[in-house]
Amino acid sequence: MNTTFYGEHGIDKIIREKYFPDYGYKGTLVEVGGGTPEFLSMSKHFKDNNWRTVIVEPNPTFCNLHKQAGNELYEFACSYTNQDDVDFTVVHVNSGEVTDHSFSALSIKESYRKISNNWVDALPKTTIKVNVRTLDSIIQMADIKNIDILTVDTEGWEIEVMRGLSVIQPKIVVLENVCGDPSYSKYMNEKGYKHERNVSGNDIYKYDKF
Repeated sequence: MNTTFYGEHGIDKIIREKYFPDYGYKGTLVEVGGGTPEFLSMSKHFKDNNWRTVIVEPNPTFCNLHKQAGNELYEFACSYTNQDDVDFTVVHVNSGEVTDHSFSALSIKESYRKISNNWVDALPKTTIKVNVRTLDSIIQMADIKNIDILTVDTEGWEIEVMRGLSVIQPKIVVLENVCGDPSYSKYMNEKGYKHERNVSGNDIYKYDKF
């Protein structure tokens, strides 16, 4: 049993202790926007405890790190349609471990410009081409039968990601929502989820039938 946690402000510890306290249970976690394999990782604690952890990440720098870590990786951006050769913006944040981590997205949304006081506009950026797949498509590719925890951290594109999911109802969903957008809760409520709490800009939802 590994009791080391990595998530931002202990969010993985909160989820483990409240919803999955039995360390004998081996579930499935899907992390969309995997970032780096360890720093602020939502999946590493569960992987270390023999869960199946599926990483969805388009940034080549992070993909190489996940490959080196032996993680199950699907190299895609995620949204509600399947498309190839789509522009993806990588913002270069020169701050050690989180370089290239913040604000990497299909595009930089106006809401993110506002919360950063337009700081993000002053940073150097690279535009790369990525392939986009829906969660339904990735679930089919990965032969996933159920999802215990789904985490989505896509810099404002979280609801677009959720719109691409229909074949499975995850028990717990974590959506980054640093802008406090009320449409997130509205969408999730309509899909049968109850908002449990917010942890440092991350909304935790529980499926009504869990």
